Amino acid sequence: MKYLSTRKQMLRWVVVGCALLPVVAVGAGVEFPQEAGGYKKSDLPGYQIANGLCLMCHSSQYVSSQPPKSSPKYWNATIHKMKDVFKAPLQDDMIPAVVEYLSVEYGGQDRAAAHADYEKAMAALKSPATADTSKK
Repeated sequence: MKYLSTRKQMLRWVVVGCALLPVVAVGAGVEFPQEAGGYKKSDLPGYQIANGLCLMCHSSQYVSSQPPKSSPKYWNATIHKMKDVFKAPLQDDMIPAVVEYLSVEYGGQDRAAAHADYEKAMAALKSPATADTSKK
């Protein structure tokens, strides 16, 4: 390799320095903070889906910053926006579970009522023709 330009040499040192910085910091006893927050733990299936897919694009603070006592209708619309507009990798049959989780943990909805909504949504997914005729 012949002589590199000064600019390329400087860039190389910056890259090497950035790569070594965490190693040096840990060696010096610097402790890095844990993630400031996470989704509220729950045994509801939507918790696992939210942890796995929602955190890919945004932090849990996004959910915490939504209006308190948000309704299932609000959460459903928000999740559909994430899927349809922002291309979140959610399958249609995952959405009712996430709505149930968010409605209970962040919307304050009664767990039994949220589960009833979940069951209705899943039934509608299984037989869309029946759901369409019941709306008329």
